[in-house]
Parts: sequence; structure tokens; C-alpha cells
Amino acid sequence: MNYKIKEMQEELKPRYRAKSKGISNLSDEELLSLIIRCGTKDKNVKNLSIEVLQRVGNLNNFLNIDIKDLMRIKGIGEVSALSILASIELGKRVLNYHQDKIKLISSKSVYDCFKYLFIGLKQEKVIGIYLDNSKKLINYKELFIGTVNNCLIHPREVFKYAVTFSASSLILVHNHPSGNLNPSKEDLRVTKEIKEIASKINIPLLDHIIISDTGYKSIIDN
Repeated sequence: MNYKIKEMQEELKPRYRAKSKGISNLSDEELLSLIIRCGTKDKNVKNLSIEVLQRVGNLNNFLNIDIKDLMRIKGIGEVSALSILASIELGKRVLNYHQDKIKLISSKSVYDCFKYLFIGLKQEKVIGIYLDNSKKLINYKELFIGTVNNCLIHPREVFKYAVTFSASSLILVHNHPSGNLNPSKEDLRVTKEIKEIASKINIPLLDHIIISDTGYKSIIDN
């Protein structure tokens, strides 16, 4: 039934439920309805939100979506598409701000802070995480993007940013899109090489973590 939102019972409207129940208790569809705000003459905002979620597939895919993808969905114009993208970007920035306040003292703390950067990726990506002498985050940098099962890591790039950021130590994180958390021979070789160089220049490599949709594994711990 394609009723208009204004025809819904007041207590069922997303805006009412957000105020009475709390925003965290809304469904994905209701949250998206609040962002999109209005539907079309043929489709109310509730049904439009359902269609967007179905077309996108899952929430992970929102991290890699662009304005053209959204505007291919009938009923989503430029304003609605930009509203969705702005909400996603703001969420990313909140997570980035949160990272600055956390000490990265374990493989799990690194995973919890940075796993969102790898959600839904179909190719390998490497990031370098640069810490001060209290193991607080100074900055992080995307170092390399590779193929579905390979990503070359060049020590020169890793340590260039370590010097730029005046880091006291560093951590490497990369993903395995296949879901296999076991390090490859190349992963082990590169980790050994970078660890040796890091030791010589007194900017130790604290960890090298593999991430997938199923979890994480520390190469150094294991």
C-alpha cells in the first residue's frame, strides 16, 4: 500500500519514533527516511527508503557508493543523494575524531578503530598507522591499493610518512578480501623486512594486522 507518510499514525512516523524512542532504536529504513525526508508522487519516503536499501544491498556498500549510483534509483534526485552521502561522510569523520582519543595498545584496539576503512573492499589495501611515544595516534595514511589478492608494500613509502609525522612507532594494517586471515609468504617477507628496517632507524614496527570481514589476525603476535 503506497500511503502517504502524513496518513500514518503519528506514533509510527520515523520523526515521532526518533523523539520518543531515541534515534538508536530506529530501523535502517526509518533512519534513511529521515535523511531522504520526502518521497515522490508515486512512492512515499518509506517505500523509497526500502527500495534504496534493497538496491544498495547492505549497509557496507554505502561506504563505496557515489552520487551517480544513488541517482540511478528512481525517486532519488541530486538533493536526496547528496543528503545520504553527507550523512555517510559525517559518520566517517566522527569515527576519525574518535580515533584521535584512543591509545592503540593492542591488535584488537587497532582493529576496532580501523576496520571500517576496509568494509566491502574488493581489493587489498594497506594503511600505515603512526603513533607518538604514548602509543596515541598521530595520523594514518593509505599507502597502497592492489588487486583482489595482492598488494605490494614498499618500505620507502612506509617510512617516508613515519619521518614526516615524527612518529615514535608504527603499525601496518591490510585486508584480505578473500576472508582468509592467514598471512601469505609475501606478507611474512614484507613484515620481516620492514621490522628490520624499523629497528635500525629506531621507529619500531609494533604490529602488522590482517583484516577481513570475519575478523583480524596479527602477523607479529602469531
